[in-house]
Amino acid sequence: MVVLTLIRHGQSIYNFENCFTGNVDVKQTPFGKEEAKRAGNNLKGFDFSIAFTSVFKRAQESLKIILEVIGLSRIIKRKYNQN
Repeated sequence: MVVLTLIRHGQSIYNFENCFTGNVDVKQTPFGKEEAKRAGNNLKGFDFSIAFTSVFKRAQESLKIILEVIGLSRIIKRKYNQN
């Protein structure tokens, strides 16, 4: 059975400031990095074969943290724009 798992990036600087980020490439806050770690812990035990992310730093950073937590650093990663 195929399972699709969707995860939003952790809190970004603009999220913290209550701004809409859109296409501005901002990094995560320390809290956002912790959110990504918690997401990784919640995903332990799932068998992923591929991961997709946007080209934005906040999404890539979240994915990197999640993959490290679940021990899948060699997974195939693909980057896509939102447009």
